Amino acid sequence: MVLRTYLRWGRDCPKRLLGDFAFIVWDPRSRELFCATDPFSVRPLSYFGRQNFVAVASEADAISTLPVVGDEVDFGFAADLVLNLPPAPGRTVFRAVHRLPAAHTVLLGLERTSLRRYWSLDPTRQVFFPSDGDYADAFREKLTVAVSRRLEGDQPVASVLSGGLDSSSVTALAAEVNRSRHRPRPLALSVQFDCFPECDERGFQRLVVEKYGLDHLVAQLAEPHATDDLREALAWLGTPDLASGHWITARVASLTAASGARVLLTGAGGDRVVSHGEQTLDELAASRQWRHFLREVAARSSSSRRRLRMMLVGAIRGTLPHWVPKLFDGPLGGPNQGFDLVTRRALAASSLVSLWEEAWADAKVAVPPSRWFHWCRLNARDVRWDLDMSERLCSRLGVEPRHPFYDRELVEFCLALPGTQKRRGQITRYVATQAAAREVPAAILQRPSKTGFNSVHRRMTAPVLRRRFEDAYHLERLAPWVRARPLRRLHERFISDRWKHSYPLLFEAWRVALLSYWLNRFC
Repeated sequence: MVLRTYLRWGRDCPKRLLGDFAFIVWDPRSRELFCATDPFSVRPLSYFGRQNFVAVASEADAISTLPVVGDEVDFGFAADLVLNLPPAPGRTVFRAVHRLPAAHTVLLGLERTSLRRYWSLDPTRQVFFPSDGDYADAFREKLTVAVSRRLEGDQPVASVLSGGLDSSSVTALAAEVNRSRHRPRPLALSVQFDCFPECDERGFQRLVVEKYGLDHLVAQLAEPHATDDLREALAWLGTPDLASGHWITARVASLTAASGARVLLTGAGGDRVVSHGEQTLDELAASRQWRHFLREVAARSSSSRRRLRMMLVGAIRGTLPHWVPKLFDGPLGGPNQGFDLVTRRALAASSLVSLWEEAWADAKVAVPPSRWFHWCRLNARDVRWDLDMSERLCSRLGVEPRHPFYDRELVEFCLALPGTQKRRGQITRYVATQAAAREVPAAILQRPSKTGFNSVHRRMTAPVLRRRFEDAYHLERLAPWVRARPLRRLHERFISDRWKHSYPLLFEAWRVALLSYWLNRFC
């Protein structure tokens, strides 16, 4: 299909393709290699191009093993890791290897390398329907089509079922689609936390399993032993930017492979794609819809003090020039940890300046606040982190992860929704909640919030970092990026009781330890 599309539309063919893809086409007429990846780079592609030599692979570390390429570390990439900054598009941990950015094509020839974007989200597009029911029906149709596209083929299918709205919606729709096609129902896969009672979601999982008569496989996460699989996970990923929840993804991937399924549906991206409508109050104030503004404030809180604060903040932000709050709510929305750790050279080589430049350019886009913030979240550089980790951990076991929420048409639809469909009173992602009423049990729809996994991350990560300082951090290898004295202070704080309530502190120590492990063992 890809070849036929290329022969008909040439280098514009990626615009015609739906779903997740990464492909290369050798064109003997021009003696050039044409490479493309999908709009969100769900399927990664890395490349190396130099006169008379070209190499392309899914994984950057595979290309780095070639003698002509080498495995020299990209200094700026490592600096971004310590600072918790998403790397610039196209950057990999290896200096000579490039990553094909999402929604891009690259033409590799003997005399040129040409990079081109073929698709981008339009923040000015809007959709309108007469009623909430019409919005919900349209959303449900888009999500059903997205799930259906990812059920093509005859491979056994499994679906992640955490018990939240996103995974429950995907699993339920997959069961409905396969039933209509007279195919076996998907296998439901869950991770349960016996040692973390606050993360127990088995009751919600059971509701979906019983409603659709699904087979249910469960991986029990016992007491932490993250050190056991850290080196293996880093070897699998080939890069040190490993999220602290990697063991959950690894358990699901192992369970999928053991079950015989080769396709794994997930609810990844649901929060980002549908949006929680964080800036709805700003939008109402900016458009002077004060009656609606006051109703929304009253619906969001029963505390008079909190209501007053929301009214004041929303009213002030709504009357400022649109670019002022946007600049601080965008991709840089929140302080980055690690500035006191990095050397001046590392700070200069990081992506910090380019991120501010992007944020300033984005802030000038004149669209309503809720849609602008949504657009920034969808374009954010950190989208690739979760997708890459899932892809790499699963593909090593012969499993293909598929993410319906990252369907291009669904994403375009959700971005174009009015802010009141993204949040209504205390109900965030309002349209998704209304659309799921037929498939998802009411108890899941009425959950006040999602389960937090900070405690899981703390207790799973601690064994890696509680070792002797010299074992956890190889100072000679880290010296170009990290200052020794602040690192020692960080470690002292971590091994004291003060770390227990500081997730940022734990995450800061985790990032530096990852870089240290990776440099020491794989470079």
